[in-house]
Amino acid sequence: MDVKSKDYVRRAVEDYPVEGPVLEIAAGWEPNYYQDFFEGLEYVKQDIRDWDPPCIDIVCDAKDMSAHVEDASFSTVLCLNTLEHVDEPQKIVNEMYRVMKVGGHGIVTVPTRCPIHRARPRISGASCRTAFSICSGASSFST
Repeated sequence: MDVKSKDYVRRAVEDYPVEGPVLEIAAGWEPNYYQDFFEGLEYVKQDIRDWDPPCIDIVCDAKDMSAHVEDASFSTVLCLNTLEHVDEPQKIVNEMYRVMKVGGHGIVTVPTRCPIHRARPRISGASCRTAFSICSGASSFST
């Protein structure tokens, strides 16, 4: 994860009334990278695979978490540095809305000008903006 994303999450947590439980989509191998911002709240990590050592609570494709996550079960959903890597970002955005409680918050970052993100193929920034237009183009949103 990058410093800018971590700073963005810190600011979002300061600016919005964040509650738990918290779901981090595509959490990756870095254990507890963002969890300190949500101290005292239930924090659940999802990824398409688990890592060694194991650190993922829900192993499934974020495009369809219905077998693992009930509707409206999280107050806060994080999706950080992920949408630019997937072929159908709209499906992940739809899942974020599905699993988020009414009045919940989403915290999303989609970097497009970072050298590490040029290392492998990704969808264009325009495609991410199209997928995310449901959120009024904002990086933080509420249901």
